[in-house]
Amino acid sequence: MKNVIKKIAAVAMAFTMLGTGTAITKTISPQSVNFSVTASAACNHSCPYRTLGPAEYYRPKVLLESKVNWLAGGRIEQKYRYYQRNAVRWNCKSCGTVLYTTGYEYKEWVAWEKG
Repeated sequence: MKNVIKKIAAVAMAFTMLGTGTAITKTISPQSVNFSVTASAACNHSCPYRTLGPAEYYRPKVLLESKVNWLAGGRIEQKYRYYQRNAVRWNCKSCGTVLYTTGYEYKEWVAWEKG
């Protein structure tokens, strides 16, 4: 009688867990008839947050100015304008999965390069 009640309780708990969206696995050991119910919570992606993808240089760098630095032993220094874009991604806060992308964020800056 105890085994029947245990089985009924296990089946009722399994249906309850299925109703909440958790995954259930049934493991049967070959030497015994024990059932183990393992639950893992499924992510519902409820709280997205904004991140940036890897940088892309969508235009070649543009040379703005060139000069010779005599204090550095005659080294040529060049001033360039860089153009970069990053994909705007929205990730799930709990599992980190990329949910969707919404375009690009553009950056433009000027820097000196030493030759």
